[in-house]
Amino acid sequence: MSLRLFSCLLPLLLYLNLFFRRELAAAEAGPIPSAAKTLVWGPGLETDIVLPARFFYIQAVDSSGRNLTTSPGEKTFEVKIVSAVEEFTRIWIQVLDRQDGSFLVRYRMYATYRDIHIHVLLKNKHVAKSPFILKGPVYHEGCDCPESSGSVWEANMHCPQAFPQIDRDLALYASVDPDRNAQEIPQRFGQRQSLCHYTVKDNKVRLPDIEFFVNLGDWPLEKRKPTENIHPIFSWCGSNNTRDIVMPTYDLTESVLETMGRVSLDMMSVQANTGPPWPEKNATAFWRGRDSRQERLELVKLSRAHPNMIDAAFTNFFFFKHDESLYGPLVKHVSFFDFFKYKYQINIDGTVAAYRLPYLLVGDSVVLKQDSSYYEHFYNELQPWEHYIPIRADLRDLLEKIQWARDHDEEVKKIALAGQQFARNNLMGDKIFCYYYKLFQEYAKLQVTEPKIREGMEHVEQPSDDLFPCYCHRMKDYLKSLQRFTIKRIFIGGRSMGSRAAAALARQLSDESEDAVQGVICLSFPLHPPAQTHAHQQRSEDLKELPEHMPVLFVSGTEDNMCDRVLFDGIVKEMKAQVEVFWLKGGSHGLTESMAGEVWNRVNIPFPSAVSSVRVHFGSTTGDIVKNLWTENEKVLQLMRSEILQTEVRVLYELMYNLNNSTRSSKTFKAMKQVEQCINRLKNMKLSVALQELAELCPSKTQRVLGIKAQECDVPSQPFLEWLCLKVLGAAQLMSCTLNRCSRAFLVIFRGILVSLCTLYQQILMLLSEVAKAQPMPYLTDFSLPADMTQFLGLSDAILPRKQFTDIRKQKEKRPAVKVKNSRQKGNFKEDLGVAIERGADLDIHLKPFLKPLRNFTQYEETIAGFQTGSSLGFISSRVNAKDLSAVHCDEKKCSPEDSFSLAQEPV
Repeated sequence: MSLRLFSCLLPLLLYLNLFFRRELAAAEAGPIPSAAKTLVWGPGLETDIVLPARFFYIQAVDSSGRNLTTSPGEKTFEVKIVSAVEEFTRIWIQVLDRQDGSFLVRYRMYATYRDIHIHVLLKNKHVAKSPFILKGPVYHEGCDCPESSGSVWEANMHCPQAFPQIDRDLALYASVDPDRNAQEIPQRFGQRQSLCHYTVKDNKVRLPDIEFFVNLGDWPLEKRKPTENIHPIFSWCGSNNTRDIVMPTYDLTESVLETMGRVSLDMMSVQANTGPPWPEKNATAFWRGRDSRQERLELVKLSRAHPNMIDAAFTNFFFFKHDESLYGPLVKHVSFFDFFKYKYQINIDGTVAAYRLPYLLVGDSVVLKQDSSYYEHFYNELQPWEHYIPIRADLRDLLEKIQWARDHDEEVKKIALAGQQFARNNLMGDKIFCYYYKLFQEYAKLQVTEPKIREGMEHVEQPSDDLFPCYCHRMKDYLKSLQRFTIKRIFIGGRSMGSRAAAALARQLSDESEDAVQGVICLSFPLHPPAQTHAHQQRSEDLKELPEHMPVLFVSGTEDNMCDRVLFDGIVKEMKAQVEVFWLKGGSHGLTESMAGEVWNRVNIPFPSAVSSVRVHFGSTTGDIVKNLWTENEKVLQLMRSEILQTEVRVLYELMYNLNNSTRSSKTFKAMKQVEQCINRLKNMKLSVALQELAELCPSKTQRVLGIKAQECDVPSQPFLEWLCLKVLGAAQLMSCTLNRCSRAFLVIFRGILVSLCTLYQQILMLLSEVAKAQPMPYLTDFSLPADMTQFLGLSDAILPRKQFTDIRKQKEKRPAVKVKNSRQKGNFKEDLGVAIERGADLDIHLKPFLKPLRNFTQYEETIAGFQTGSSLGFISSRVNAKDLSAVHCDEKKCSPEDSFSLAQEPV
C-alpha cells in the first residue's frame, strides 16, 4: 500500500521540485520585462521633431505592471529602423542602457526617407505599439526644409511657453537699437574683448530678422548698472555683477550638434555610463581639473589632509605654475565616465562657472556645488538640497557636508536622482534648441530698427549635403509666404536626384495650375540605385503622373549605371506626358564620356578564341624584344604583389571609414570615393592574372638561346598580345584617373606602377609588330591600339611617363637617393621600385587634417615625411613593420631593418 502511494506521489513531487527551481532561478535573475506592458515614448517617435540625433525612451515593465529599477541586460531590447519605400537606409542606431530599468535609444539619419518604421523588439516580439510609423517624408538634420513659420516649429518641438532666465535677462532692456549697438559695442569692447557680430535673416528655423553680439570669451562683459546705458551682450555665462544675456554654453551646444558625430561626451552618452550601482560606489568626494581658481588649490590641499574623504588632484597647471611643487604632482586624466565610480561629485568654479555641471547632474552621483556668483542658463531653476548639496564658496563646510552625506545615504540618493531627472528633462538637445529659439524670438521683439548686413560681415552658407540631397515639400508654401515669388510659366529641371525632385514638384504644381509649369528637364534621371534595376517603382511614380500637356526632356548616358535603358524605355511608354529622350553615347551618370563603353575598359574583356602562342622566326632581335618584355613584365608583377601596395589600399579604406562622419560631404572625401571606385574596378580587371599568363607564355632564357640557334621559337600569339594590350590600357587609364584625384584626396599608390606599365606596353607593341608580320591573326577589328600610351592617357598624366622614357637609361644606371626625415635617425634611403619618382608635384592640400584618424601612429612627423618623400607608392602605413619596409627603403649595405621607420596602428 505504501509503495503504491509513493509511486503515485512521485510525479507530483518531481513537478513541484521543477516548479520551485524555476521560481528560484527567476527570483535570482530579477524581474522579466513584458513586451506588452513595457513603455516606449519620446521625441524621436515624431516625424516633425528634427534633431541631429533623434532619441526616445524605453521603460522596462514586468507582467504585473511594475517598472524595473535595475537593468534587465544591455541587449534586452533590439531596435530596427527601416523605410517602407527604400530598400536600404543610412541610419545609425544606439540602444543605451541607463542601468535603472530604462533605455535611451538614439539614432542619426544621414538621408531623408519616407514612412519610417521603428521596430522595438523584445525576444523578437514587438514592444508596446511597435512598429512606430513616422509618416511622410522624415527629414534628416542636413536637409534644408524649414517649417512655414517659427510658431509651427515651436509647437512641433513642444517647447515650454517661457524660460525664466530669458525673462530675467531681457527685463533689463526696454528696447534694442541695432544701429546704435553696431557703433557703440565695438568701440567699447572691441579693443580688449573677443566679440562676434551676427545678423540673422531667413534662417533655417524661421526667426524674425535679428542682429546681436556674442562674447566669445569666458567672462561676462556688461558691468554697468541697469540704470546706466547698458549694451546687450550674449554670453555663455552670467554673474550677479554683470548684465549679459546668457545662452547655453558652447560646450553643451556643441555636444548637441555633434551627438553621434565627433564628440564623445554628451548628455546621452553619460546616461549610459553612470558607473556601478549606488551601494557599490566609492563613498569619497571626487574632483579632477586644472588650477584655474584659488579655491581649487584649497580643494587639493584638503584632499591631501583628508584622503579618506576627498580624492582631488590636478591634471594640468596653467595659472599657478609657481605653486606646482606645493600642489602637484600632476595625475593622469581620468575618463569622465569613471567619475561616477564615486558617490559625491564636487563642482567648483574655474575661471567662471564650471561647464561640466550638466554632465555631472545627469550621472548617477550627487553633486556638491560651490556657492558662486557665476551661473549658466539653467542654474536659477536648480534648488539646493533638492537637486544638489550646497557648499560654501570658501569650502569651509565641505568636510562637514561630505560627512552628512555619508550619514544620510538614502536622502542623498534621492537628491542625486532628483538632479538626474532635472537634467534629463531640461538639458537634452530638444530643450537646448527651444531655449535658443525662444531667446532669439524674444530679443527680436525688442529691436526698434531694422537689422542690417553690415560692412565686413561674411555670409554663412546654409549647410548642404550633396551626397544625400532632399526635396522639401514645404518649400513651395514657404516661397508663397515670402510674397516675392509667383510660380507661373516656369521650366523645372535638375540632375540626378535633383531631376526626381523636379518631377515631383512639377507634378504638385500642375495639380494646382495648368500654366504653372511649362516643361521639365531631367538630366541623368536616377531610375534605380546602381545595378539594382528591381528598385525602380517608387522613383518612377511621379513621372507617370505628369499631365499630358507637359513636355519632358530626358538626357541620360548610355553607360549610366542608375538608368537601365531598356527599363527606362518601358517607363517612357507608360508616361502620359510628351516625352523626348536624348541618349549620350558612352555617357556616365555624370554625363561625362564613360570609359566603360570602350573595349579596353570592360571588366571582363573577352578572351580570344584562338591559340595563345605561335611559332615564329626567332633571331637575336626578337630574342632581345622577348627578354626586355619578360623583364618589364616581372617588374610590374613585383610591384603589384607588393605588401606595401596592399597596405596602402587598406589605409585608404580605413581612412575613408574614419572620415565618413566628419568630412562626408567635402570635395576631398568625394574624390577619395572616386579613387576607391577606380581601385575596386582595377581589382576586378585581374591584370595580374593576365601578366602572369604572359610570363608563362614568354620563352625562358634557355628556350631563347635554343630558339636563336634553331631560328624559331614559340611566342605569345597576336590575339593574346592584342588582348593583353587592352588589359594594360584599361589598367593604365584607371590609374591615371586615380592620380588625377591624388592632389585633392590621397597621395595614392600607382604612379610607379603606371610608369612601368607604359614601358611594358611599348615592349608588348614591339613584340606584337614582329608576331603580326610572321603569323597575322588579328583579334581587334574596330579598335586601333595607340602607338603612344602617353598620348592615350592625356597630357596631364603623361608628363611623368614621358620624362621617364627620355631618361630611362640614366635612371637605371643611377637611381637618386631619397632623404627621409626621421626624428630618431637621419640617413639616405634609396627607392627600389623599378623607376625613380619625382616627389611633391601634385600635392596641393594640407594633409594634417586627414591624419587625425591615424592618431596611434608612433611618429606623426614621420607620417608627413612619408607623404612628401616616401616610396613611389605614396604612403607607408599600418600593419607594415620595419622588416617589411627595409626591402624597399634600405640599401642592404648601408642600413639595417631597424633604420627604416615603422608606423603602428591598431586595426579600425
